[in-house]
Amino acid sequence: MAKDIETIRLQFTEGVSNKFWEITKMSRGNPAKYGPQTQYGYKTTWGRIGSDEQTLAEHKWKWFSTESTCDTKITEIKNRKIRKGYVPVSRRTHDPQEEQKKKNPIQMRIRSMNIT
Repeated sequence: MAKDIETIRLQFTEGVSNKFWEITKMSRGNPAKYGPQTQYGYKTTWGRIGSDEQTLAEHKWKWFSTESTCDTKITEIKNRKIRKGYVPVSRRTHDPQEEQKKKNPIQMRIRSMNIT
């Protein structure tokens, strides 16, 4: 299962054009299972900004053998978008513990109190 590491969101607004582009860096769990070629990757999402932006979004995934190769490609693509006029609007890292708390807050509370 892929886990999100970081997401960068860019927006482009000019004339009647109002769209977003987002890139999320991900890692896949077990390198022994998936092999070194699929350990780090990214997912891009884009679409028009509006009330139904999720349904208008398109997704694309790419995987690389190393994290540095993935980071280089993300930077290259992001800079290309910025040269086209997109503006960075947010950057967030994904904390697996925070995401787990959202899924099961009671279980995380019990673990933090060392109750078994």
